[in-house]
Amino acid sequence: MANRNPEWTRSEQISMDGVDYEVKIRRANSGFAGAWECYGCLARGETSLISDTEEQASERAQVSLYAHHILVHRSTDTGESGGAG
Repeated sequence: MANRNPEWTRSEQISMDGVDYEVKIRRANSGFAGAWECYGCLARGETSLISDTEEQASERAQVSLYAHHILVHRSTDTGESGGAG
């Protein structure tokens, strides 16, 4: 994202099957929350769980991001399966 919101404490770029994502972490209550944005379809999501660390918040956001990726982007690809890996 070109404009960084000062509330984000960490940002990571992730690519899966040619689709690019950004995972962002922010302070929330007494911990951290993770969010993601899909550059392929402009969808966004945020975890509702508060994490103790930025790393945990990132992992939780990535689980949500992966679910989006499987349901939206892989479901239309031929030869792709939704199995865990």
